[in-house]
Amino acid sequence: WSSDVCSSDLSSYLGRLWDNIGGMISSTRSSDGSEAVLSLVIHPIHNDVYIFALCKDHKIRMWLTSTHECVMVADVLCGQKQGPMQLVLGAQNHLLRKVSSETSDGFALAAFLCFSEHSQFCVFRPTRIDGQFSLKHIATIYSPEFDLIDFSVTQFGRIVALWTNPDGVPLLR
Repeated sequence: WSSDVCSSDLSSYLGRLWDNIGGMISSTRSSDGSEAVLSLVIHPIHNDVYIFALCKDHKIRMWLTSTHECVMVADVLCGQKQGPMQLVLGAQNHLLRKVSSETSDGFALAAFLCFSEHSQFCVFRPTRIDGQFSLKHIATIYSPEFDLIDFSVTQFGRIVALWTNPDGVPLLR
């Protein structure tokens, strides 16, 4: 194998993958924009590649790239006490990150959710039971009242986040 053949095959595959992502996401959007994708994670499971999208309506949608089929829709706030008021998006977008582990199926998803009243991290483990995918809630952690720049989660479950305080000073926590 020459490097030219490999890079040509890879760029062709990646081009098709990105075209498919755009088609999958845009074809399922509602007219009111509530299903707009704010953050994506791509992860292989067995011999398939899946895309996890955190959407404006606080749901994670999971697509199988080979068929363009949405195989799961899960409300990330399901089961959480929200009180009588409706949660309104905050000044920052929701963010989704993959939490890697040593096995290919042993990963989790960490979502940063920004609302006008508060922000929080929610961690989920995608599971498959009887051929159906779902998200198992692992933890919810309320975040400080700073602006998030970016975050990651270590394989040991620690959230490492870079914030800015109201004075614009960066803080690593």
